[in-house]
Amino acid sequence: MNKFEEIEKRKKQGTPIASSAKELGVSVSNYYYWKAKQKKKSSPVRRAVKKLRMETIEVSQDTGKLFMFVGSVEQFKNLLGKI
Repeated sequence: MNKFEEIEKRKKQGTPIASSAKELGVSVSNYYYWKAKQKKKSSPVRRAVKKLRMETIEVSQDTGKLFMFVGSVEQFKNLLGKI
């Protein structure tokens, strides 16, 4: 657990952020900066973009395997034309 997570834990127990930050040797502004970053990481849009990127990578890898299997782009085009 890092210092900012410790502040979160103490905050839930009722300890003021400022006193926890001072005790742990971090600034209150850095705590809020960390908290904002954490919130951005878990936003629905970010999760959707990450999922889309992973799906794109997966399709790209599968396409690459298919090209390797067929042997060349031209053979792949010929194969598609026959379907």
